Amino acid sequence: DGVLSAEECANLINRARDEIGFVPSKHKGKEDSGFRKSSRALFTDAALARELFSRVVQRLPNKIRPDSMAITRVSAAHLGMERSWGPPCGLWEELRVLEYHSGDFFRPHWDNRCTVGQSTEFPEAASFLTLLLYLTTADADADAASGATRVSCPPLDASASELFGQYESGAPQMGHVRDSAIAEVLPVAGRVLIFPHRLIHEGAPVAGTATKHVMRA
Repeated sequence: DGVLSAEECANLINRARDEIGFVPSKHKGKEDSGFRKSSRALFTDAALARELFSRVVQRLPNKIRPDSMAITRVSAAHLGMERSWGPPCGLWEELRVLEYHSGDFFRPHWDNRCTVGQSTEFPEAASFLTLLLYLTTADADADAASGATRVSCPPLDASASELFGQYESGAPQMGHVRDSAIAEVLPVAGRVLIFPHRLIHEGAPVAGTATKHVMRA
């Protein structure tokens, strides 16, 4: 908590809205309101990424290993990554501010990574961790879980359809994920949540009148 001040959070929201503008979020290149309903503003800011990293680096693991990040040796080799693992070196400079209005959500999923060559700041590095920086606080009068980030640990033998659901009559039917939540993190302005990309998580529906803003790095 307290990684950013209330004023810094408000300034980031205003920047995303006024300088970039929010557009509908997409899933696999297209809008999919059954899976993800929100908007986002994307911008590149290496200086901001460095500042955020300096405020959270003491909370990060001292060494990143593929086995601890659910990455196998085979997939690491496929990505062209050296078998040399060390401490985190920084945040990807591509930052995304997400905006969720009442009823908006993000179904269970895991996150995409920044691969070798994508970052101009760290061209030889790849990402393993997701950083969520909450820029607003949930509506105090809304449901207790409004806009919460739910982290799940489903059975290892769960199928893809059980993990991420199937579409039936236009509505996703969820499997084991719904019964395997191990943590629920509520939005609080200035709070940061950090976890491995491959950890399954979801953004619970936003309730009440407050708008949820969160930055993903």
